[in-house]
Amino acid sequence: MFKARLLGKYCPLDTRRRLEKEFLKLKKGGMTVIDYGTEFNKKARLTTKYIPTEDDKIQLFLDGVRYELHDFVANQDVLSFKKAVEYARKREHDLEIRGATLSVPNHPHIDRAFPICSIPPAQSIRTDPGKNKCNHPGECRLEKGSVVCYGCG
Repeated sequence: MFKARLLGKYCPLDTRRRLEKEFLKLKKGGMTVIDYGTEFNKKARLTTKYIPTEDDKIQLFLDGVRYELHDFVANQDVLSFKKAVEYARKREHDLEIRGATLSVPNHPHIDRAFPICSIPPAQSIRTDPGKNKCNHPGECRLEKGSVVCYGCG
């Protein structure tokens, strides 16, 4: 209650909205976990409506780190924000020791610009009415626009 009145008096609404947007867009990027945690806490102080509980704070923190750190911390028994930062920092350190770079993207991307099906297109179209275009019994995913047919490989 006190914090809300204090923010209302000394921090204009448009400034609070801008800071809330910055907070929600905050990502670890090239920062260390310690720097990210510090920046997260600074911005979180002014955006209390997004983090009503400790669990919400932990989840928002994890949403901003790369997937290796997120997955590791999410699989731990984390009861406090401080512990979440500690686990993320330890995992980051372990990855650095193993030679993993910090420039790994947040989410892996697999380029599937070409079909994975190993049957050449000229051989895949059959005229046999009892078979599908990959010449195997049952439903063919290629006919539905899929990139891969699990029936033929």
